[in-house]
Amino acid sequence: MIKLFITPLLLISLALLSACDGTSVTKPVTNEGYYLSGAIIKNLDLDRLSIRASLTRNDTILTTAVLRIGDDTLTYNSGYYFKIFNSISELAVGNHYLTLIDSTLFSDSVIFSIASDFEITSKIPAGDAPLTPGNLVQIEWSTPTNVDGYIYSAAKTADIYSEDGYSAFVTTGVNSVTFNSDAFALPSGELDTGWYYIYVYGYKNSPVPGTDIPTTIPAGLANSISKINFTGKFGSLVITERDSIHAATL
Repeated sequence: MIKLFITPLLLISLALLSACDGTSVTKPVTNEGYYLSGAIIKNLDLDRLSIRASLTRNDTILTTAVLRIGDDTLTYNSGYYFKIFNSISELAVGNHYLTLIDSTLFSDSVIFSIASDFEITSKIPAGDAPLTPGNLVQIEWSTPTNVDGYIYSAAKTADIYSEDGYSAFVTTGVNSVTFNSDAFALPSGELDTGWYYIYVYGYKNSPVPGTDIPTTIPAGLANSISKINFTGKFGSLVITERDSIHAATL
């Protein structure tokens, strides 16, 4: 009888010790469910409309899912689903849906917006006047529809579409901004002379465009998809035609 009584106690004690040992119950951290990351980009500078997105299930990249906008199915290659549309105006200004299907396991859709065109309307220094040490660049732009906010950017002409350059959010609530001097400076703080392209991006929701835009965009946008089994960052960008600045010492 004593032997039968001790055995359950030992089992209970071992179970409690195991539960108190944090290393024995720790699970690896994963993004449970489905996660979408990407953007649809209306690039007025290149006259191109494109989309690129990645979809994972429990942190594993899906290669055989179906991502579709209307009757257009995206092509998968090297971790991404993508499409370059035949015309920049192929998707009308307004709302559209990206449909996602993973066999019989998952089906959902994400709404996104195509913005209207806009442009940089003025800059200082104006025209071909150079940017000289001690001066700042100021720009204004027109107002598109279907955007949540703006990002302004600058990069050396040889560095666009290479993840180099400067970008920052517009936080003033108006359609104008003064560039930080860092946008045109060397690490030492001196003016980095040469020709630059400058752009404004209008964004909606939380786009993740990768290298499909002239410069990277700053971090800070929160998830735009927050469902029980489906989260992520996805949205749209509209990019102005470039303007240029010549930084020079006189």
